[in-house]
Amino acid sequence: MPSIAFCSGLNSDLFEGRFGDIFYSESSSSYPSEYWRYPLRLLAQRLILSGWTIQPNSPDSEFDVLYLRDLPKDPVALAALAKRSKTLVVHLAESPLRSVSGIKLLEQLRQYASLVISYMPMPQGIGIPWLTVPLPFLTPPVSPLVHPNALQHFDRRRHLCMISGCDRFGWRRRLSEPLLFYSGSRQKNPVKMPRYVLADSIARVAPDSFDIYGYSWNFARSASKKCWRRSSAQKNDILTSYKFYFAFENFKGSIGYITEKIFDGFRSGCIPIYAGDLSIDDHIPSDAYIDARQFSNIREILDFLQTFNSDKWSAMSLAGVEFMKTQFESSPFSPQIFVEKVASFILCNALKDDHC
Repeated sequence: MPSIAFCSGLNSDLFEGRFGDIFYSESSSSYPSEYWRYPLRLLAQRLILSGWTIQPNSPDSEFDVLYLRDLPKDPVALAALAKRSKTLVVHLAESPLRSVSGIKLLEQLRQYASLVISYMPMPQGIGIPWLTVPLPFLTPPVSPLVHPNALQHFDRRRHLCMISGCDRFGWRRRLSEPLLFYSGSRQKNPVKMPRYVLADSIARVAPDSFDIYGYSWNFARSASKKCWRRSSAQKNDILTSYKFYFAFENFKGSIGYITEKIFDGFRSGCIPIYAGDLSIDDHIPSDAYIDARQFSNIREILDFLQTFNSDKWSAMSLAGVEFMKTQFESSPFSPQIFVEKVASFILCNALKDDHC
């Protein structure tokens, strides 16, 4: 009877027990968050139905199959995991964004991975079974797809917010952060704008209509500090109190990196101002969000938001809510569809079973 174990390569401890036990309570806040535990729990249950067992992981364990959520920073740790695994399944989520060199990333995959799962298209000549599947919107079952207050009226909401962490030491580490804001079609070269620059720009011109939530902004040495409200709270409870929010990904490109940010706005009735994956229109109705690429600067975005009256805002807000109600569960971002694709891929390729 084949067995599978789960762990995260981005944890400081690869065998952090709470992730190894995917049936652990969602109340834990360690990385990866409860959002990843939910689809992996579904995946485990799906494999159990196919006759597999779930193996607890520990530093001394050997595995039939090890599902590694992202690569560890240390290649030595990756080599050790591969040595103890008959089949190493690598799921690339944040690794491509953190890797110093894409070439080194592919070299590590070729050397150690048996199977690869990623939102990215398969690189030419990789020579490893590769499943391209979008990141699921990772909503635990205790959280409804649409927040009970998603239809809260226009007049009862504040104007604009951003939910993001900030480096507490003067943001020096953020200077090397990937693209987080981009100018649009009017300029050939996108403008790099890390979140702290975005926040500071808005705080200087519209401090009374802009709020920031997230860790360490209270240590900021700039105009954005006065817009900071608090560090932690449930994101969707916050968003139901706002008309608009900045849903900016950690990466810009056409590699399929679409995360929970835009869906968080939809399920809260808050209109996302989106910047990130260039293929977003292929997956999401364009009448449900504001595309930041259509504007050349922050001032243009802020001016555009002022054109929304109650009817215009309600129409766009409702489009996002309706997407979550009627289209999301059949979309590739659904955890259930993600699990079926991943389970079939593992069953077909991991141990050469007759499940293809």
